Amino acid sequence: MRKTIVYLLLIVAVCSLTLTLTPTVSSQKENVTILNYSYHLDSSGILVAVGEVQNTGSTAISSIILSGTATPTYGDEVVSGDLAWANNLLPGQKAPFLIEFETNTTSSGAWVAGISDITVRVLTASATTQYQYQGITITQHQASLSSGSYTVSGKMKNAGTEDAGNVAIVATFFNAEGKPVAVGYSPPITTMAPDGNDTFQLSALGLNQTNASPANKIESYKLLVQVDSPLQSGALPSTPAEITGSISGTIGTDNANNLNLTTIVVLVVVIIAVVVVAILLTRRKPVEIASNKTSKRSQHKKRRR
Repeated sequence: MRKTIVYLLLIVAVCSLTLTLTPTVSSQKENVTILNYSYHLDSSGILVAVGEVQNTGSTAISSIILSGTATPTYGDEVVSGDLAWANNLLPGQKAPFLIEFETNTTSSGAWVAGISDITVRVLTASATTQYQYQGITITQHQASLSSGSYTVSGKMKNAGTEDAGNVAIVATFFNAEGKPVAVGYSPPITTMAPDGNDTFQLSALGLNQTNASPANKIESYKLLVQVDSPLQSGALPSTPAEITGSISGTIGTDNANNLNLTTIVVLVVVIIAVVVVAILLTRRKPVEIASNKTSKRSQHKKRRR
């Protein structure tokens, strides 16, 4: 099933108040940089472009709309677009995007033409005087891989003094070369009270790791907190540090088959200990046998005397 509805729900849940209530100042698309992107056919056969943008200006950016153009090896160019998966980006902050190209598809959704190139550009990026509530912090996060699904789960806390509304976590997933290859998000939490704790879970959408090509194997991820309300005004806060992580061990097999470094060290120590004990026992037996034989010979000689 195509994921368009899912993406629209994300945009509505996480960005609705920002898009309708945030007073914009001016267009700032020159202050939004497309850092990197890649493209591939997702698990449903849909051509997608996945990438990351950054606010390189000095003001907050309320929303970013991007356009993508897919050039097939034959036929007409296909244009599509989407919002970046974050709003009210502070200076220096980054956000992922995903653009689907569905025009040149079969009835089953598979892309029918080869691709010679895909280009992505920023259409609009509006500056704003408001920024997101900064009280939500991610206190724990870890990744797992099961049946090809790359999943990140964790805990978060409202360390601020106000209720936070529609709290979601957005993730960007990267391959070994550092290129974005997938995105994901957690279902929004309606309200988080001050000092409140909650959990989150999200998966890389449309990119099953079991049959993924080496270029689409996920090696790491980056998390971004999104809060719908309250929006705040005044001097901009410092840009939060990026939250990154990865699965330790070999990526591309289920986590149950991965051994982390601590486990490997313990196993090596145990094996060495067993080998040492076995060697000592092996060396000890001839001494004991020889000692017994000597004792028996001495007793025999005494009897003969």
